[in-house]
Amino acid sequence: MLRKEENKCLIEWEPINKRSLTALFKSKFHNVTLIQCYAPTNQAEQATIDEFYEQL
Repeated sequence: MLRKEENKCLIEWEPINKRSLTALFKSKFHNVTLIQCYAPTNQAEQATIDEFYEQL
């Protein structure tokens, strides 16, 4: 969820998988790429944690 000002600066976004995405924003001098990852917690199954870090 973005505020109206931030939404105007969003050029594109692309999901990588169900836990990660990239977003490209325009700024005054440069474009900025943001990489967002939602990592599993320590309580998650080890297979889920391993899969996340392999994809990362």
